[in-house]
Amino acid sequence: MSHIAGQLYTAYCQELLKLPGCENWRIKTSLLARSTSISDQDRRPAILICDAARRLEDSFQILKDWSERESRLQTEEALGSLCKNRERKQIAEGFLHAKSWLGLGNEGKDLHSTYGFIPTAIFASALAWTDRFPDCSANKEIVRVLMLQLLFANLHERSDSVLKVLFMKESVAATQFSGHVQGALWRFMRTARCKWDLMEWLQKFEYLLTRILDTVSSNELKQNVQQYESLTTLRDSLSLYLSF
Repeated sequence: MSHIAGQLYTAYCQELLKLPGCENWRIKTSLLARSTSISDQDRRPAILICDAARRLEDSFQILKDWSERESRLQTEEALGSLCKNRERKQIAEGFLHAKSWLGLGNEGKDLHSTYGFIPTAIFASALAWTDRFPDCSANKEIVRVLMLQLLFANLHERSDSVLKVLFMKESVAATQFSGHVQGALWRFMRTARCKWDLMEWLQKFEYLLTRILDTVSSNELKQNVQQYESLTTLRDSLSLYLSF
């Protein structure tokens, strides 16, 4: 069991190193030396976590570019919560990078050290889902869960515990609710409920994402296919969540 856990953790470290801004992190060389014995199945939880983080980065990079036109950053109500200060000069850097969504700051530091460690907790969630649903056909649904968990965690008050803002209890319980990933996804959406003020903001945010997707030009869509696919995944996940 410890050997398997070691393989999973090593795979996670290796995938994190592939994220932009993490290439030069100092990781124990002995940990990375075992890469030849790590299977694709070992890498699956880590790959899905990093996929979710990259999709959030893609989505918010689109949002950043859109918000900088026509003074939208100052006029769109939903964007205020994404800025560092009341002047709304720019969307906070923490929303623009995959590593930041995972709570990783500069080398050797944790972005959210005041209220917990996101990387470890989200890894536990991914392990629970991939263990329960080992077939890769479940990957899409699992990524949607991870995206929402990371979104909620980065929007909640820093005084809340990381396990609480990631809805870890609800995440693990959802995997036990149904043998079908769609049923587990439904359970998570139904039970992982944010506070009323955040729910109110999420409704405004989902409406904003819908407007962006409805008005994007075909030329811009062609130039940024992957980013808009990520934005669509985020919007669709929020739409489903808010339907409960």
